[in-house]
Amino acid sequence: MELPILSNIQEGPYTELIFPSHDVYSTMVQTSRHGTGARQTERSGKGYQPYRLAAVCLALLSALLLAATIVLSVLYAGLATRELNANNITLSEDNGRRDPDIMTKSKSAYEKRVMRLCPLDWHLFNSKCYYCSTERKSWTDSQQDCNKQNANLVILNNKEEQEFITKHTMDDYWIGLRDPKRDGTWLWANGTPLPKEKGFGRNIYHLFRNENCAMVSHDMNKWETTPCNYLWIYVCEKNALQLS
Repeated sequence: MELPILSNIQEGPYTELIFPSHDVYSTMVQTSRHGTGARQTERSGKGYQPYRLAAVCLALLSALLLAATIVLSVLYAGLATRELNANNITLSEDNGRRDPDIMTKSKSAYEKRVMRLCPLDWHLFNSKCYYCSTERKSWTDSQQDCNKQNANLVILNNKEEQEFITKHTMDDYWIGLRDPKRDGTWLWANGTPLPKEKGFGRNIYHLFRNENCAMVSHDMNKWETTPCNYLWIYVCEKNALQLS
């Protein structure tokens, strides 16, 4: 059955509905797309604003932190400079005399900044290095061995030094003291005489005339005299290497 031919339909008020002059559906789809795009643009514009605000805040915080760091660095540099100037070794004169308090404080500050080093197997105490041998030798051979290491047999100056050395030894040990002429004149290894007035070291335990070399009794931690050809361990002493 053939469909009726509509070509003879005359134009009228309903012609546009039957044969529209343009694509109504296409227009509707395009309108719908444009509306959706506008809404998306509006939404994206609104969503971007919080991120931009956060970025601005981070930039301001970074600037504040940088400024605070600079200020603190300047203040610290100023304090360090003032402290360094205060600790410098200076001479102060008051009516032509030096101020002993300033000299003492300056010397103490200087000593704290000095690094002292000792050779391997040597022990550091204050500004001295000590070598405690394990080999037994006579007093003369012990002194010669110390000389080979640019040192002398130890010269004891105070009780603290002696206690430090005794802690690092395991037996009686030679010290750098002897009476070479056997006339009661005791000399240290560097030629310095032992003071005759009472004080540290004057309680040396001396029994016989032929005992003209001195050693420290490890158990009693006191000085004793003994023949110089006896064999004892020994302690060498020399100045520490100073690095400032």
